Amino acid sequence: MELWATGGVVEYTTEFTESGTIRSFELDPNMKIPSTLISEGTSDKEYSNNSLMVDGEMVPLFKEIDEKEHKLEL
Repeated sequence: MELWATGGVVEYTTEFTESGTIRSFELDPNMKIPSTLISEGTSDKEYSNNSLMVDGEMVPLFKEIDEKEHKLEL
């Protein structure tokens, strides 16, 4: 599997766990930002859950926005 970040393929290490895999890599090799891609799921592929941590912080999949603040005026 190739892991792409910041416009290119990055090297990573893989650790297998009972619930899935943990891939550790540096988001930006020049800045050495530690990052982790956590994949959990069942062996029969019934479900899969992926999470991304960058510099120890969980990156949210979605961000709630206030629609009033972002309303386009035409």
